[in-house]
Amino acid sequence: MSAEGKDERKGESEGEAHAEIVEAAEVAESPTADTPALVETPADRRRRRWMRIGLFLAFLATMGLFVMPRVPRTQHLRVHLGPGSSRVLRVTARISRDGALDRETTFRFERGAPPALAWDFELPNGGAEVEVELVGATGVADRKAHVELAGEETTVEIADAVRSLP
Repeated sequence: MSAEGKDERKGESEGEAHAEIVEAAEVAESPTADTPALVETPADRRRRRWMRIGLFLAFLATMGLFVMPRVPRTQHLRVHLGPGSSRVLRVTARISRDGALDRETTFRFERGAPPALAWDFELPNGGAEVEVELVGATGVADRKAHVELAGEETTVEIADAVRSLP
């Protein structure tokens, strides 16, 4: 055998060896009975389900923080006229928020107003301006007050306005 023949056989055996290594690598990458396949276990399913529930609850909580303060709630406004309220024949109350009129109501009395009036309306919680106009037989008086609406009873004292009626 010549030296060239030995080199040719040596080249063939190296090529065959390389082909076998490539085949072995491909077999190792493909899922077979010897290699475990990606199987979802019941524990994985429960974990994913709880993750979805947690994300959903986090979304609801976040939306609640932004939406709930803007939801109208029943507000209870008590206008305290005090003594001398029998001279008042008409009471007009206005609620303004951010400079815009939101609610208005008028109470009329033939024989004079009671010492206190109750007014229920729906507005979101927060600051508001209350303007109360009193009309008596001989004149008009009005008062403005800033109140914090919180879904509870809010009282506006305007006994001084009643006393100032002519």
